[in-house]
Amino acid sequence: MKICIIGNGLTALILAKNLLKRKISVYLVEDPKKYNISNVRTIGITEKNLDFLNQLYPKINKEGFPIKKIEIFNYKNSEKILEFDSRKKNEMWMFKYKKIYDFVKKKLYKESRFHTTKKNLDRLILNKNFLNSYDLIIDTQLNNSFSRANFSKRIKKDYFSKAFVTIFKHKKILNNSASQIFTSYGPLAFLPLSSTETSVVFSVKNFKNSIIQQNEVKELIKKYNLKYEITKFDKFEVFDLKLSLFRKYFHKNVLAFGDTLHRIHPLAGQGFNMNLRDTKALMRLIDYKLKLGYPLDKSILRDFEKNYKHTNTLFASGIDLIHEFFQVEKKIPIKISKKIFKIFNSKKIFNDLSKKFANEGLNF
Repeated sequence: MKICIIGNGLTALILAKNLLKRKISVYLVEDPKKYNISNVRTIGITEKNLDFLNQLYPKINKEGFPIKKIEIFNYKNSEKILEFDSRKKNEMWMFKYKKIYDFVKKKLYKESRFHTTKKNLDRLILNKNFLNSYDLIIDTQLNNSFSRANFSKRIKKDYFSKAFVTIFKHKKILNNSASQIFTSYGPLAFLPLSSTETSVVFSVKNFKNSIIQQNEVKELIKKYNLKYEITKFDKFEVFDLKLSLFRKYFHKNVLAFGDTLHRIHPLAGQGFNMNLRDTKALMRLIDYKLKLGYPLDKSILRDFEKNYKHTNTLFASGIDLIHEFFQVEKKIPIKISKKIFKIFNSKKIFNDLSKKFANEGLNF
């Protein structure tokens, strides 16, 4: 059995490790151009998804930082409106992307059934010979002519916002609580990485198409900062915010997979968690085929699309709904807004469902 993975991002490497665990030969096609990883890029991983990764990479949690509590604040009066605190468990784990990527890659490249080749992914030709060389092909890059032609239909939404991402250093504190502030400019998240470093993601709405400058963003972060004595900002990364969901997951024996398959708003930090849930779902389907002695063919891809496309769409829509709710909430008088969130906080079922939604997605 041979499976080809196109791309060498973190999702591709974790997917490869899962397949190798099942004695499947993996052929990874990576771009000869250097894979540049931003030093300020971070990812949040839910407790349940981290358990999944720990089975592949024991002690991978040591590469990250645990978050005990998540607090939601309203910019109108700086009051805490929601709080998620499991007490006995961590709410999530924060990782520097480069750190976890290097950890995973080092372990993976020692595997005997793992093969790599370098090809320009833009010019990669998925012709009949290429398709017939593998049982399945999983494309995590989707920037070659074959994938652009066959996976072009999407659900799209432009948030007309830009995400400003950086890491700042600060004086040492007990830093195990993440916070999100719904400002008049957009959601601002403070995500601890250590007792002296915190990641920040600020989704800024482009009012009347005005250009928000990085210095302005830096001052706004300082303004809304509730607890840090900031000593230094790292460089900023800036990218446009859009919702994009593929309508079609596979063509022939090629599966679209990874970040490009479902782009969502970063306010809940769920993008990479969706990739991990997809990986677990795909592995369940492969395990079922292997158990019955069936070949690994495109029926797996058909089942993956049939069983999980709707849950991905619903989950992404749920994140979008949260975003839209807080857009409307900004226009509600403070007294009414406080009453709404007081009800939410007092309902254990709401708190439990919110945690389950964030930690497990839908039907995972």
